[in-house]
Amino acid sequence: MDDLFNENQEFLLANLFREVGGIGSRGQKMPTYQQAAELMEQLDRDLIPGDKSFILGRAKKSETAQKYEQEADAMSVGASVQVSAVSLIEKRLDTLKELTKKAKVGEDDLLRKERSALEKAKREFQAITENQAIFSDAYQVSRKPLIEFDQSFSMKDYKVENDRYLRVRVIHPDKPEHTLGADLIYETHDTKQKKIRIVVVQYKMWDKGVLYSTASGNLMDQLAKMQKAICQGDFCKTQPKDQKYRLPPCAAFLRPTDKIQSKDTTLRSRSLHLPICAVNDLWHETNAEGLGKKLDSRYIRNQSVSQKIFEELFNVGMIGSGWLAPKVLKKLYEEHRILQDRDSVLIHAQEF
Repeated sequence: MDDLFNENQEFLLANLFREVGGIGSRGQKMPTYQQAAELMEQLDRDLIPGDKSFILGRAKKSETAQKYEQEADAMSVGASVQVSAVSLIEKRLDTLKELTKKAKVGEDDLLRKERSALEKAKREFQAITENQAIFSDAYQVSRKPLIEFDQSFSMKDYKVENDRYLRVRVIHPDKPEHTLGADLIYETHDTKQKKIRIVVVQYKMWDKGVLYSTASGNLMDQLAKMQKAICQGDFCKTQPKDQKYRLPPCAAFLRPTDKIQSKDTTLRSRSLHLPICAVNDLWHETNAEGLGKKLDSRYIRNQSVSQKIFEELFNVGMIGSGWLAPKVLKKLYEEHRILQDRDSVLIHAQEF
């Protein structure tokens, strides 16, 4: 597995976690890529180890910031209160301000250089403080989801609002090397009405807006399984108590996502959410040997939605499944073994 593959794998997973965060926060706190990588590491260190994280590596602190962080950690050992790196930096800045006032003209260049480095380091720590994990840990959740699953999975609860929680669960495949095609199942639980809405998203990487049917060996098989389980089940049908005005209740989507083109590329992703039921009619034949059919971003935009629009529509009930009884969803999981026997990592999120 080469470095570029590792970076693309992490980038795909980071986009998945950004989507979880965007939906979970009702679009108010879309996680940055750094926040997404931190959430991934916090939830499951085996997913992308922090010391091997391409995204976290890009956000590495300056040597000055690291020095004061180490100094603060050392001073905190045995102390009654935790010493902060920012307080040490501010103390040194105060000293430097006084020294530069007393220094002779033209003989304070090194002092000013140190001041500049410290002010930059202080901004780094302030940015980190503002960029804390998007959700608060919730250790004692008083309410539980309508459907409980095996607690042995890598799982963490987050508090997203006063009375709303998000449970994120990582389910590893039997074959760890097959982790590129990460999937997401997102559930919204209405504990008062005892109903659940879901959306299932399959992530695949495309290159410059083109996804080939041969891009991964299991792409067509996964699409067929999702269509059978979701589209041919009762999950894409209008439910009796659904709101009167909404988009068709499609609950399964394909999400082609950009690759990282180089290590210097700005972290951003062009992606679309395409209903699984529309995919079959949008393939174009290619003349290139071995590439099979292709999905081209130029020809699918009128039947897909962007990430931001997707999140907003799902949160207001305009997209995704209708409200389902817990037993219906549990039957789906059991019949199709959605939470078992997978060849890709599955991120399972329950909002309740």
